[in-house]
Amino acid sequence: MLKALTIDLTSSCNYKCVYCRKEKSIPDSELSLEEITWIIRESKKLGLTDVFLTGGEPLLHPSIVEILNICLEERVFVSLFTSCPDKSEKQLDEILSFPNLAQVRVSIESLEPEVLEIIKGKRSAYRNILGTVEKLSQKKSFFGISMTLNEINRSEIGDVFDFAVQKGASYFRLSTLMKEAPEENLENAKESICLLSELLLHRISFLRSSIYPLYENPVEISWAFSCRCPALSHTAYIFKSRSKIYLALCPYAKGISRPIVIGKFKEALDEVINEAALKNSSKGCLALPSNNGEMSSLEILYRFLVEHLNTLGESVKQKMLLAAIINRQLELYNYGYYPCWRSSPLFLHPIRNVVY
Repeated sequence: MLKALTIDLTSSCNYKCVYCRKEKSIPDSELSLEEITWIIRESKKLGLTDVFLTGGEPLLHPSIVEILNICLEERVFVSLFTSCPDKSEKQLDEILSFPNLAQVRVSIESLEPEVLEIIKGKRSAYRNILGTVEKLSQKKSFFGISMTLNEINRSEIGDVFDFAVQKGASYFRLSTLMKEAPEENLENAKESICLLSELLLHRISFLRSSIYPLYENPVEISWAFSCRCPALSHTAYIFKSRSKIYLALCPYAKGISRPIVIGKFKEALDEVINEAALKNSSKGCLALPSNNGEMSSLEILYRFLVEHLNTLGESVKQKMLLAAIINRQLELYNYGYYPCWRSSPLFLHPIRNVVY
């Protein structure tokens, strides 16, 4: 059953981020309103409940408001990932009025105007991004903050996390840059896990949820590692390139994709799922388990995290609080709404009395 669909609306973007591979617009990469309508309606027949709009910059798509209308008509929830382009305030006001808007995820790479200008390649980025977060905060919208870790902004992770808490964000998402070498991606994921765990251990004083121990023996939570990637069961990714529409499992497995045409949507989805089920992984993927008896990247990351926590020397209470969050991440991974472990979100709403 196809429940969640990620759609690359356009490759156009207002910024030129130093880490982005989309340095220029891909020819004929913008999906038309007609194409998007067809995709949503075909997906709805297969059980679609949630659409995640990304790009490029989705707010630059000329029919963004109409797209939300189509989703509303089809009773589909919409999430939006934005870098807050110039002159998008009016557009955002319209979008926030939709009852089917599930969340807005805002990309924030720095809280320093000069640093943000270097990363985004535009002076107006600071005003645009912080202004958008302020508006979301005042309207008490459900929103999250996403930060891409790079050499320039490592020292600001704690500051951006605190900013997310102060503004009422529902989660903070630290993403690592994906490289061509899977081994390098695994090391980058380990680094982000270390940074996040140390960050949380020094800031959490109370967690409003049940507390579970972190199992030191991964066999005890083998369900987390034996299942296939959730994208194989109920997520998919749509993008357009050179006038053709493609379907893949997710943005990090573009190598496993099929072109789709009207009337052949389900066939393309089945072909992609069948091919992915035979592969151990793809270049940008850490989630697909290995079929040759070796540990999957997810299990390697979990074992690494257990070992890392045991070296931190923090209080038992703090470790248990952090363990509860980590176990929750594993649950989210297996439910499939956040299928990629490389940038698993940290939900902030249960966290209170943050210690600075």
